[in-house]
Amino acid sequence: MGEKIKGFLAEKRYGFYVTLCGLAMSVVAAIVYAVQYHSYVNFMSWASFWMFLVGSVLGVVLLVLRRYNWVAGIVGVGDLLGMLFFIRNIFPYVSNVLNGVDVASFSSNFILSVVFIAIAVIITAVAIFLPQVKEKD
Repeated sequence: MGEKIKGFLAEKRYGFYVTLCGLAMSVVAAIVYAVQYHSYVNFMSWASFWMFLVGSVLGVVLLVLRRYNWVAGIVGVGDLLGMLFFIRNIFPYVSNVLNGVDVASFSSNFILSVVFIAIAVIITAVAIFLPQVKEKD
């Protein structure tokens, strides 16, 4: 068993591990966003939540199918779509805060969601350009 794991890990490069971190952060970003905004109907985009999760699930499916070079791209597309849906729904809130209409500063809900979404998007964007597996001789 140990030899199988050692053999599996021997063929992976650092991009593979960055991709796994990006995949995990996508799930965390989806959960943080849903927890922070589930009760704010106007600002919660369930499409965004599902894009993060669908990208992650498809990434896991590709891992099982051993299509390692595609995982980062698929998770990245899910993250990008999730971020765009998030921006579309949160824009009125940002506009109100910046113009000082209702609130004077950003809420902790917004800051936490933005931070986790940004981390997920950045990690997967970096992972796309990193080598995933060692080339065969």
